[in-house]
Amino acid sequence: MYYELDERIGKRKQSQKKLLRVTFPDGVVLCYKNVTMTFVEALRKIGVDKLQNVQLEVYKHPIITREIYKGYEADIKPLDNGWYVHACGDSTEKYLRLTTIIKQLELEGIKVEIGTDFETSSVKGFTK
Repeated sequence: MYYELDERIGKRKQSQKKLLRVTFPDGVVLCYKNVTMTFVEALRKIGVDKLQNVQLEVYKHPIITREIYKGYEADIKPLDNGWYVHACGDSTEKYLRLTTIIKQLELEGIKVEIGTDFETSSVKGFTK
């Protein structure tokens, strides 16, 4: 009944939240309710030793950096050993960035998926 009323008065139906799921060759699967958490944890698993070679920019800054850019503090997330990732953007942007990084580093066997019906793991917050 409410749905029909919403349709008549022109309200849009809210789309489901898109999630990321990353599967590694060793069987580890990362999929959290927070897409940024999945993105960051996948990069941590890949390792900063490899990520230092990534040539990808976000807002004219390297996506993998040792700097926290002024004005973007909320989007900069810690990786490891003083390295950070510029983790701004929506689910689709994070999906595209992660797949680009994997292709650029020629990492085989890592599967990145975007969808709405994935089973998620619970995690409290970012680990340092």
